[in-house]
Amino acid sequence: MSISANGKVQRTSGDLKIFVKDVTDKQAKKRPITVKTWSTVKDVKDVLQQHLHVPASAQRLFFRPSGGELPNHRSLQDAGIYRSGETLLLEIFSDQSSSKVSLTSLNSSTAPDICISSSTLDLTHKSLRSTVQQARRGLALGLKPALVLDGSGGSYFFRNARQSNVAIFKPADEEPYAENNPRGYVKSDQMSMRDGIQPGEACLREVAAYLIDHQGFSSVPMTTLVEARHPAFNHNGSMMKLTEGGASLG
Repeated sequence: MSISANGKVQRTSGDLKIFVKDVTDKQAKKRPITVKTWSTVKDVKDVLQQHLHVPASAQRLFFRPSGGELPNHRSLQDAGIYRSGETLLLEIFSDQSSSKVSLTSLNSSTAPDICISSSTLDLTHKSLRSTVQQARRGLALGLKPALVLDGSGGSYFFRNARQSNVAIFKPADEEPYAENNPRGYVKSDQMSMRDGIQPGEACLREVAAYLIDHQGFSSVPMTTLVEARHPAFNHNGSMMKLTEGGASLG
């Protein structure tokens, strides 16, 4: 209820349209949701669970980068959100995470992650960008990339929050005869998959094949160049690092 300037009582819906931005989304995409003015932080998480299929217990919400994590019991009004159009920041984390972090430390250099390479970001189809973001949420929930059993190189299934395979990642350094190949096809100066293709270049050819497959004439799977980090990848004893490779729809 509200009272207008002429003294008449007016009914208001109590709806509040706010936006939620995943802090790991480099495209800065915001998701609109509608809640009530009296909603709590937990209510917002429940709405996000319906949209993203991420448990409320695996979500952290912040209001403004300098603000601390919003507790579940706090109402949006108590958090300073009185009108539509405000933006909450969302962090998704694994239940195995040991401690809470601030927004300034979310982009850890050692955390599992996958993102589209800057060189191909503008060329990547919107639906594939969304798929990579789903894979990031899966990693944040602790879902380990699964090595594909067949093939001569390393290929990994990435899963979304529903634990469904959504993408395949082929690290360049795990291609046949590349330095970290997991199948025993060890690196050699004289060995390659075929003439003219050096170990680690096949992923670039797959991306190029998709880009020149105009209107899907040859049905090349949607593919882009990404960078990923996870201890599940084969490193041959080296430290976990960011690995470049091709990612396509699973």
